[in-house]
Amino acid sequence: PVSELKEALSLEAKNFFPVSVTDSLLDFEITGEAREKGIKKTELLAGICPNAVIKEHLSLLAEAGLEPARIIHPSLSLYNLLKLKLEGSACLPVRQGLAPDSQSHKKLKEVHNVAALDIGKNFSELIIVRDAKLAFNRKLPVCGDDFTKAAMSPLASASGRIELTYEEAEKIKREYGLPNELNAQLVENKITTTQLFSLLRPVAEKLAQEIERSFDFYREETQGMKVESLLLFGGGAKLKGLDKFLSAELEIRLEIYNASGGVKLEGEAMDRAETISRAAMAVGAGISNARGINLLPPEMKQQARNLAKRATLKAVLSAVLTLMVLAFIGMRIQLGSLDKKVKSAQFELEALKRHFGEPSNWPVINQVLMNKLYCEDVFKEVSFSIPSGICLNEMKMDNGLITLKGSIQFLDKSDKLLSNFIRFLEKGIFKNVRFTKIEDKQSTKEFELQMEAE
Repeated sequence: PVSELKEALSLEAKNFFPVSVTDSLLDFEITGEAREKGIKKTELLAGICPNAVIKEHLSLLAEAGLEPARIIHPSLSLYNLLKLKLEGSACLPVRQGLAPDSQSHKKLKEVHNVAALDIGKNFSELIIVRDAKLAFNRKLPVCGDDFTKAAMSPLASASGRIELTYEEAEKIKREYGLPNELNAQLVENKITTTQLFSLLRPVAEKLAQEIERSFDFYREETQGMKVESLLLFGGGAKLKGLDKFLSAELEIRLEIYNASGGVKLEGEAMDRAETISRAAMAVGAGISNARGINLLPPEMKQQARNLAKRATLKAVLSAVLTLMVLAFIGMRIQLGSLDKKVKSAQFELEALKRHFGEPSNWPVINQVLMNKLYCEDVFKEVSFSIPSGICLNEMKMDNGLITLKGSIQFLDKSDKLLSNFIRFLEKGIFKNVRFTKIEDKQSTKEFELQMEAE
């Protein structure tokens, strides 16, 4: 039963995690159902973190004046980013001259096994997603800082021993990466591109080997499933030439995640695109599933729930009060408007009485005006019906018959404009709308319509 899952998982977790379950926080989420040897089972995704690590991070956040809403594993943050890509991605490019095939233009959501790698400063996180579900995660022992430290290795040259400082190595790494052109040209007057490539290549090869090892393990565990695509995340993914190197080594379609995609950057913000990319994992943590894994201590979870309830209650009360105030204001405005209309009607009634006498004499007037058209109504109705492209030049009213004369500027649309005009007129107070004259001029078409008012 779902109510007993956490207790049962706590007993089983010691067989899966290399840390003490009793001294750690454990949480899980149900990801679906699976069949194993004909038996239907519940699929779980579980996460665990030692209490000491959580307390250390909570203390750091408290010093910064922040209250965390959720603590999750980096692989889940990476998974959240990849899910966004899975739900609506453009095609994956083919890198390093790999031959395109019918698979090369698949959308990510149509690819069954996709890997994502976040290359951070101090660690790299690899995940594999199968059919939009997290199926594998592993920390790789290669990170962005390893490339910097490799560039600091001492070199012997004709001018003597060369050894870059950390700052020099970091600057050269970011600007030149894995050079495409290898020659004796000096970089920053320190080392040649050939020397830089020779220093960084072993780290890139180690990274490719670790990824390949993970893919091989996944293939064995899933009876031969092969990873079809790889996405690179993090600041380390921006190392020039690394994507081409990995694509060639792994023989796989590869793409660098564009964290600023869909975001318009102007002026100084253009220089912050790199920063946005480095903050991608933070964004992934912020879009977590509300019912997913959360390694916050239970008391903090309860505080968050209570805070959410209070916030919801305040929002509801505020909305109700706002609606009541708006309704009251609307009624007062409507009452004032009706009061003005009543006074105006009374004023008009008094004016009619002075002009026409008492209502007992009005039947005679009604008989006289029965067949008279009100020009104001006709003008309004005609003006509302005139489409763009038609110009009216003359209007006559005689014994209930109305004649309109005008011209059409757009000859190629004249038939459509006239038919629309007639249709609009017949929807209103007019009937028996008909043509009495249509004549072509040099640049216009003149027409005459006759109709009756209902």
